[in-house]
Amino acid sequence: MSDTSSKTGKIALICALFGILAAVVASKVFSFALLGAILVGLIVAAIVWFILWFGWGNSAGAGTAAAAGGIAAAGAGALSGAAGKAGAAASGAADKAGSTARAAKSTASDAVAKSASTAKGAAGKTAGAAKGAAGKTAGAAKGAATKSATAAT
Repeated sequence: MSDTSSKTGKIALICALFGILAAVVASKVFSFALLGAILVGLIVAAIVWFILWFGWGNSAGAGTAAAAGGIAAAGAGALSGAAGKAGAAASGAADKAGSTARAAKSTASDAVAKSASTAKGAAGKTAGAAKGAAGKTAGAAKGAATKSATAAT
């Protein structure tokens, strides 16, 4: 292995660059919130640190670089897959919300139609009852007036 002090500084710089790049990509491209983007950046930086710490200075540099590239590509693919799944879940939730809203609108329209029909029927019955009561009152008044006129003569 080579000198540890120079190894640490270089690894820290590279990890910081990869972490910042991952956070920016997560924020801008995948529309993650600030906390989520920072978390993704930290995870990527930790993975890069691990890969570089154990692979730095080995004589089999080409194999280590290829393995590091493969692991980094797998990490990027996992992040992309997670974002795709999150997008699909959000789309599914939006579809369900839309169908729920349509069902609620349909139910509300049915309720309004039934309420209007019930109110119309109740108004009709009330008008009929009022008409009947008025007729009976008029009949009673007429009868009382007739009796009154007959008694006065």
